[in-house]
Amino acid sequence: MEFDELKRFLFNLPESRVEFPHGTDTMVYKILGKGFAYISWQSDPIFISLKCDPTVAIQLRKQYPGLVPGYHMNRTHWNTIFLDNEHIPDEIIFHWIDESYQLAINELPGLLRKRILKKIAKLNENKS
Repeated sequence: MEFDELKRFLFNLPESRVEFPHGTDTMVYKILGKGFAYISWQSDPIFISLKCDPTVAIQLRKQYPGLVPGYHMNRTHWNTIFLDNEHIPDEIIFHWIDESYQLAINELPGLLRKRILKKIAKLNENKS
């Protein structure tokens, strides 16, 4: 996966913002303050850590070579993917990003969650 394509995808998620709370080496994408994607963009290879349902995370690690428990994260709830991994198609990584994004939304307080879900629904309506 190309780094620019990854950034474009992340920036296009509603209310997605990038921050650098851990220094310039790690891009943290958040939705209303909740992190859902951590990119070590100056490492070689570049890697991204994504939130994941713990049961699903274990299954995915068995299924995909190179998918590892979250690097410097809670290994139960996060997976790390190296972008040079030819075993994982881009479409699957984008799907995992969407799932991580949704898990972060689910952690938001009720009113914020409703606001963002309404915004997403409206965007999806406009796409049709």
